Formats: sequence, structure tokens, C-alpha cells
Amino acid sequence: MTNTAFLFPLVLAWLLGVVLLALDGRRRPARFAASTGLAVVFTADVVLFLELRAGDVHRVTTGGWPAQVGITLQVDAISAFFAASCAFVALVVLAQGLPRGARDRHFPAWILLLTAALHGMYFTNDLFDFYVFFELGVMTSFVLALHGYGKREIRGGAIYVVVNLVGSVAFLIGITLAYRAFGTLELDALTERAAEAPPGIVLLVGALVFSSLGLKLGLFPFHWWVPSLYAHARPAVTAVLAGALSNVGAYGLLRFGTTFLETARIAASDGLIVLGAASALYGSLLAARRRSPAEASSYAAVAHVGYILVAIGLGTADGFAAALLLVLAGALDKALVFCCLELSSRSRRALGIVGACSIAGLPVTIGFVAKALLVHESLASPGGGALVAVLLVSAGLSLFYVARYWFGIASWEAARLVPAWAPALLGIAIVALGVWPDPLVDWASAAGARLVESAP
Repeated sequence: MTNTAFLFPLVLAWLLGVVLLALDGRRRPARFAASTGLAVVFTADVVLFLELRAGDVHRVTTGGWPAQVGITLQVDAISAFFAASCAFVALVVLAQGLPRGARDRHFPAWILLLTAALHGMYFTNDLFDFYVFFELGVMTSFVLALHGYGKREIRGGAIYVVVNLVGSVAFLIGITLAYRAFGTLELDALTERAAEAPPGIVLLVGALVFSSLGLKLGLFPFHWWVPSLYAHARPAVTAVLAGALSNVGAYGLLRFGTTFLETARIAASDGLIVLGAASALYGSLLAARRRSPAEASSYAAVAHVGYILVAIGLGTADGFAAALLLVLAGALDKALVFCCLELSSRSRRALGIVGACSIAGLPVTIGFVAKALLVHESLASPGGGALVAVLLVSAGLSLFYVARYWFGIASWEAARLVPAWAPALLGIAIVALGVWPDPLVDWASAAGARLVESAP
């Protein structure tokens, strides 16, 4: 793709979402249009990823303005990777409800608008534009979190609103300080100027940005909103929030931590590893103790975030590669375990155990591949023995989570039943990538090496 053609997924998701707001999403034509549009968005993301996987970049500055004046949009393979992951999860969630219809007339539109906001965050090269798309995604997710409008949804949604408002304020203060200190928010220029700035201001900006993204990720000790939302929201909503929206935090840590916040990430690397290990251990322990499959999966999501933070804290090429694989594994398996809560008993147990095993990092799943790479890289780090011991204990506790999930879904009473063919796509992807991971692992390793080499 050349010129502005790479923006096609973003523009299509945005325009189709706006159009669907005027239509009744409960009717089959509107649902079919939304699912078809998302399928096209996902296909375009995959095409972008394949085109850019060797390290190329597409970039355009709107309106013909200079790079530090106009809005700069940029896509590389990592951007396309995150975009394709979120589009696939959103597509499965919409397709799952296609035969029976949505409960709310605007549900398909909100899914598309959330997808568009996520693409905007992944496709921008400007910190302020990232914040704007960040807020658009947050506002859309507010509406989705309240989908159903029962007492449970309102309680979980209200907590989610408050937490995200706090995160938004922290992020806004961080980019305000960055602009005042460096005179730009364009990522390339920001990286050059931050490399020559006093470490103190970089650490302060990094702390604010990390706090905001940590809240979005649901990282321990910022995790307390996760069980309140994930356990009370509708399964379809939880699937798209856990499988797609939460990846924004991981993307921000990877993108900013290897550019203008590289100094802050290196200085805080030990703290990131300790915090990530604590999150993995704490989340796995709580997941093993919860009987409800929704609550157990909520705490398993907290543990998964810990693994990602450990991988980023390692700061090596294979560490970043493990983070990328963990992001994809989390997008697929977290979406699957929540989608399965709306399936019939037989399909629920057959597919749900695939997602739960991937979360626990058991063989023949993409979760196993990602965690194995993380453990291998952790062994080579200072104090690697202790770190690996914590990760293995967390993995051992995850086996109890698998058992809890397996027996819990047997007695789970779904509010409504939907066909299993759409969530089955998630299960197939989890197993296929676990059986034949070589192409993906090779790309992730190369992408991790480029992140290390491009760091200032």
C-alpha cells in the first residue's frame, strides 16, 4: 500500500460505525453489514502486516504540513499486528451474535467505533493524537461496559468509568509535561529531544504514562476494577474489552518504552520485572481460588498482564518478542473463555478448556509458546533463577484455574445461547499457532531485535 491507502482499515471502521449508529443493529442486514465490514478491516490489517513484516513503515502527514505541525499517521508491522488482533476479536464477538441478534440496537456500531479508535491509537505517530484516540476508545468502552443496563452492568461500568477517568487525567498531565519540556509531541522528534533531556523529567513523564497504561492494562496493584467489570459485564462485552481494548496498555508500553521513554524504562526495568512477577503470582493465586468461571478468568487476566510486564522489563530482543506473543495469546484466549459463557454446555466445555489451557500456558497452545519464550529469556537475566521460579509457581497455580474453569462452566447458566462456530475460530487459531508457531516466532524475534536497535 502506498500514500494514504494504509489508512483504509481505520477509515472504513470509523465510517461504517457512524452509519450503523443510524440503523437498528438488531436487524439482520445491519448485523451482516457490521460483520462484513469488520471482516474487510481484519483482512486489510493482515495484508498490511504481511507487507510490512520485514521492517518497512508507511507514514503520511495530513494536509501536507511539516511532520511536527500536521497530524502524522504511521504504520509498521507491530502496529498492524496489534490492529489485526483487535479486529479479529471484534469480528468474532459480532459474528457470534449474528444469528440471534444484538440486545441493543447500537451494539454493532459501538464495536466498530471501538475498533476504529484502537486503529487510531496504533496508527498514529503523535502522542497527543494517541491521547485523542485513547479517549474516543474509552468513551466507546463506557457505553459497551453498560451494555445490558442491569444492576450488575451499571456497578461494574461505574467503577470502570472512574478508573479510566483517573487514567486519562494522568496521561494528559504526562503529555502536557512532555510538551512543555520538549516542545513537541511528534514521536520521532520527541525521542531525539528526550535523549538529551535531564533524566528527571523523562522519569516523571514515564511514571505518569506508565500509571495510566497500567490502569488500562489492569496491572496489579491497579487491577481492582478488572474483576468488578469482567465478572459483571455481558460475556460478549467482556470478550472484546479483555481481548482487544486491554492491549492498548501493552502497545503503549512497547512503543513509548522503546522511543522517548527508553531512559525511564531502563531505569525502572527491575521494578517492572518485580511488579510484573507480583501481578502474575497474585492473579494466578486469586484465579485458582475463584469458583465462578467469569471471576476466575478475570484474575487470570491480571496474571497475564504480569507476564507481559516482565517481558517488557527484560528489555531484550527476545523479551520484546515474548511480549508480542503474549499480547496475541491474551487477545485470543481471554476472548475465548468469555465468549464460551454464552455457548451450550457441550460447546462451552470443549472450547472453553482450549482458552483456559492457553491462559495457563499448557502445550499445543499459543499461550505455551509465548510463556516458554518468556521463561527461556528470563533464565538469561540477572537473578533469572528466582524470576523463573516465580513464573513457574504462577503457572502451577494456573492449573487450578483450569480445573476451576472446567468445572465452573459445567454449571454456568448462560443468559442466552448462541452458536459456537464463531468462538471456534478463536480456538482453532490458538491451537494452530501453538502447533506451528515458527513463522510467528521468527517475525516476533526480528521485530524485537528492531525495537532494541531503534532505541535511542
